Parts: sequence; C-alpha cells; structure tokens
Amino acid sequence: MNTDFEFVKKLQRVAAVRTFVKQRTEFYEELAEALADGEALARFFSDRADRAAVQKDPLGILYKAWLRRMDQPGSQGGRLSYVLKGFAPDMDLMVISSFDTGPQIASGLEFLSAAIKKQERMRSVLVAALAVPALILSMVIVFFIVNAYMVVPVFLSIAPPKEWGTVGYGLYVASFLVTKYGVVVALVLAGLVSWFVWTIPNWSGPRRVQWDRRVPYRIFRDYNAARFLVAVAMMLNAGQSLHATMEELKKRSNPWLRWHINRISRGLNRATSAFGEAFNTGLLAQPIANRLMDSSRRSPKFHEVVTRIGVDGLDKTAAEVEKSAKRMNTILFICMGILVGTMILGTMRTGQVLADAMQQQVNKQKSQVRK
Repeated sequence: MNTDFEFVKKLQRVAAVRTFVKQRTEFYEELAEALADGEALARFFSDRADRAAVQKDPLGILYKAWLRRMDQPGSQGGRLSYVLKGFAPDMDLMVISSFDTGPQIASGLEFLSAAIKKQERMRSVLVAALAVPALILSMVIVFFIVNAYMVVPVFLSIAPPKEWGTVGYGLYVASFLVTKYGVVVALVLAGLVSWFVWTIPNWSGPRRVQWDRRVPYRIFRDYNAARFLVAVAMMLNAGQSLHATMEELKKRSNPWLRWHINRISRGLNRATSAFGEAFNTGLLAQPIANRLMDSSRRSPKFHEVVTRIGVDGLDKTAAEVEKSAKRMNTILFICMGILVGTMILGTMRTGQVLADAMQQQVNKQKSQVRK
C-alpha cells in the first residue's frame, strides 16, 4: 500500500513539473513582481503553498518542495537557481544563476519570461505551419482509399478497365496500386517522411546550406536559428563569454547546428571586432545576418546587439516562418488540388463513359427485341 502511495506521489510530482514548465512564464512574471515589491522569496513560496492547498492547485507540491530546499544547509543562501534545480529547464537555470544574488533579479526574470514567450510563439507558428500540409495529405490519402475500395469496384462490375478510356484506365491503375500495394506504398511514403525528418537535425555541410534557402528546409532553419540567437542572448546576458557560450551550446546541439557553431567559433577566433561576421554561416536568414554584422560593427556591446536582434527580432522571424509556410502550403495545395481534381474528373468521366455504354447496350437489346 505504501509502495502504491509513493508511486502516486511520484506521478503527481512529474505532472506538476510538466505543468510548471508549461506555465513558467507566468510564474517568473509574478515572482518578478513580488520581488520588485520587496517580498521575500520564502514568503512568496509559503503563500503560494497555502493557497494551493485551499484551491487544489497541483503545483502546491512544488512550492512545498522549494520551501524545504530553501531550509537545507546547502541551499546556497536560498538562491533561486538552486531552489528550482531539477524543476526548471537547464537554460532557465543558467540565466537565473547570473542574477539571483543581485538587485537585478526582478528585471532578469522579466527578461527571461519575455524571451520564453517569444520562443513559444515561434513554436506555435511552426506547429501551425506543419498542420496544414498534414491535413491536406490526410485528405488526399482518404480520397484515394475511398476511390479504390468504393468507386472503382462499382465500375469493374459494369465493364472491364479497357473500356473505361484513357483517364478511366489511369483511375484503375491508381486503385490497383492502393488495393494491391497500398502497404508497400505507405511504407515507402513513411520512409521518405522519416528520412526527411531525420535530415532536418542531422544533415549538414555546404550543400545543406543551399537547401536551407528553400522551402521546406527554410522553415526549420529560420525556427532553429531564432531559438539559437535567443539562447546566445540569454547566456551572454547571464555573464557568459561569447566563446564559452558557443562551447556550451555546442554540447546541447544536433549535428546540423553543431556544424554551424563550429564555423562560428572559427570565425570568432579570427575576428578582433565586429563578431557578427562570424555568424554569417548560412544559419541565419541573410537579412538577419546582415543586420547582425552591421550592428556589431557599430556597437562594442555585442550582447546587447544579439539581445536586440535575437529576442526582439523573434516577431520578425515568426513572420518569415509564416510567410515561408504559406508559400509551401500554397504550392502543396495547388499540387494536391490538381491531383485530386484530375481524379474526380476522371471518376466523373469514367462514370459517364460507362453510363453511355450501358445505355447503348440497352438500346441495342431493345432494338433486337422489336425485331
């Protein structure tokens, strides 16, 4: 019984951590407001824990855990980065650790919250960009299945495919592929999709840079480049050096991003100023790379340049992702529209041909009866 109870508590804790990660921007904002008003961190957690007990808030177990951690001997003076360790993402903790011992903790939390919000908006834009193609492809697949298993069998019961005409025979071939080799076709398509998904984080090199300028790779490049710039801005604002930031991000990066970071690092080693030149590797969209190079040449405070272009420029990047997604969706919609339209017209034409053939046969039989 105790084992079951402990298991339930662990599940509740895991669920609470996930809820906190999703809602942490609001938490950082409210905590920043409280600290700016002079409230102690322990008082903030204590009030939240008491309120959670009354309102059945699942985050109550986290507030209690944070209070207990603050009372531990090794709590490092109740530092927020230590208290939230294991609960907040590592990137958050790295940024928080740079200001949670100074007077700028409230403004630091506000900056962190704003950066996370814009990252989440970028993520929602990407999800929306991928949802439309998925929906269109699903509708096309359903149409082919319905046509193969419901429409074509009716036509076959009327006349053999050789009498359907050219368009009708094409309809029959498509149906034959679906009914006889549908599983194979599905596996091939799934393999192609899986291969494409694999290439997004793993394929790197000069040829990939060329493909990153085209849809659909450009959508993922813009999205990941925006996240990368925000991470650089957050770490530089956390007091990390530019070289240390690159090394830290390289440890957490996939092969595609690691290839770009290696090129950026080599560029930084050669640069004495205007560090933006090192970032012109094809990772960033060219207008953003140009802006970064120009701004870094004019300003000696590179962390402010990256913050302005990375965090504040997320809205522009989101707009670019939406623009690329609309273009991809338009092309896909036209292609799928032509394909489905051809199938529908082929179905109607074949039906008409068969109907005319049946009518001719009926008329012939009537003529024979009269004779």
